Parts: sequence; C-alpha cells; structure tokens
Amino acid sequence: MDFDPETTLSLAGQDLDDTFNSVVPPLYQSAIFQFEDVGETKGYDYTRSGNPTRTALEDTLADLDGGTGAVACATGMAAVSTVTSLFDADAHLICAHDCYGGTERLFSHLAERGTLAVSYEDLSDRNALADAVRPETEALADRVDFTANAHGTVAAPFDSWLVLRGAKTLPVRLRQHETNARAIAHFLNDHPAVGRVCYPGLSGHPGHEIARTQQNGYGGMVSFFVDPEQVDVRAFLGSTEVFALAESLGGVESLIEHPATMSHASMAPDQRDEAGITDNLVRLSVGIESTDDLRRDLDQSLTAAGPETSSTERQHTSIPPVEA
Repeated sequence: MDFDPETTLSLAGQDLDDTFNSVVPPLYQSAIFQFEDVGETKGYDYTRSGNPTRTALEDTLADLDGGTGAVACATGMAAVSTVTSLFDADAHLICAHDCYGGTERLFSHLAERGTLAVSYEDLSDRNALADAVRPETEALADRVDFTANAHGTVAAPFDSWLVLRGAKTLPVRLRQHETNARAIAHFLNDHPAVGRVCYPGLSGHPGHEIARTQQNGYGGMVSFFVDPEQVDVRAFLGSTEVFALAESLGGVESLIEHPATMSHASMAPDQRDEAGITDNLVRLSVGIESTDDLRRDLDQSLTAAGPETSSTERQHTSIPPVEA
C-alpha cells in the first residue's frame, strides 16, 4: 500500500522490533553484534558498517524520495565529504555560488591540492549551468555506502534514533514553520528599513512560480537585506529577544544570523560579494513560536537599531568571524 509522506513519517521505524513489537523504534546502541556462526550474522556485525536504528532511518528517507537506498551521515559536512570522495582525481564539480561556507572551504582546499576542479555558478541561471558543464562533469560511482563505511562518516545510532523520532512530527512542525515564515516575509517586505526579502513564498520572488508548482510549501528560511543607512546591522542582531543569534536552520527555535561573519565567513570576500552575501544580509531560520511574538521581536529590534536611537543606547554585539 502506498502511503502519503505524512503517514510514512508517522510510521517511521515502527516495524523494527520483531521481538516485542514496540511502536516506538528501539535504539540499538551496541557497537558490535554477535555472529551466529563463522561468516554468519543476522545482518549486522559492526555499527559503523550497519546498525538497525540507522537502517530504519535510511529506509524511511529512501522511501520518501522514491529511492532505492540512502546513507545517513553524522553531519552535513560528513555527507559532503563522503560524496566528494566518490570522484576521481581529475573530476570537475559545479557548485552553487552561494553554497554553505563550510562546503566552499572544503572544495577550495581540495582544488588547491589539485584533487578536483570546482566551478561556482548561479544555479538559478540555466545558461550559466550549461556553460559550466565539461565532458568530465556528472560521473558518479555507486559507492556511497562503501565510502561512508570506509571513512567512518555515518550517523551514530542515537543520532539516527533522534532523527527518526523527530521525523514523526515533521509535517505538523513544518506547517507552523511555514505559517510563521510567510508572515515574517510579508512583514519584512513592507518594512521601510528593509530592502529585498528572499523568500519563494512572496509573489515577487524570481523563484516563486517554480516553487509554487513543485512544492507543497515554501519552508521556514527567510533572508533579507537591511538598509544600512537606517539600521545598524550589529545593533539589530544584538537586540532580538526571541530570535537567538546562532547559525543553524530547521530547528523549532527561531534563529538569526549574519552570513558574512558567521555561516559564510570562510568564503573569500570577493566570492561572497559575487554571491550577494553582503554585510547587510541577514538570515532567519523561523521556528514554531507565536507568530505575533516573532513579528514583534523583529519590529522592536529594527527600531532599536535605527538612526533615531543614539549610539550610546545601543547594545552592540561583537560578532567575530567564525569557522563553522
């Protein structure tokens, strides 16, 4: 029977326990599994190579995407490193010019060593993508599982169990994420101290029509450019009470960050400028708190960081560049 993705997530891992039929997926924290006999196992021998809890997560993810398999990695960068290891020494990669700073840092390091070649392109431009393709681009071996095992980049059992547990409530949480993000995007779009707002749920966004036809929603990530003549960016970032100054995304807590000095600090300044990651760009990961509280928090913070507030009254937050 084919299920809707929401049902698939709700049932994730539910058939994992053959012994006691527990509804909540069990956590197999063991690093090793006993052999039945020489050369015989029940499917697992060492957790790095395979773990029942991680398998349940991987099967769920593969099912959601209509795939035949998946590998759950320990971190996002572990996943990037695993995939990168699949390429030959003379491989050519095409990467989004505004990718995560840590990804650019790894690719640049490998390119400097001559391990691979990388082209950073605006992937919303089809012509730019077509022009960047070389004969040696799109050659992937089917070795993800082997590579993740060999490099030890796989997710731990407890992490896999936590993701499985979180996946069960993901659809209902995403609805609140999007409700809040859409309200925040419209609020910022009408604010006199805010310039361009980047959110595909806005009708004026260049990707709106594509997002509207291919997705069920527009997500919880919002970025925007403040007017530097009206808002002191550092004062603004240090004035929020609900939004926490931190660089991550997708959690239930609302976060605010400054890409130029935080998530993308490792990128070269000229590359950041080319990608549009300027000093007045702010990124939000909108959580599931009260919509009104989130809107009021941004409103009061923009006011507190405005020109009418004297510099002595502002509480500047020191934001040194970080290597995340």
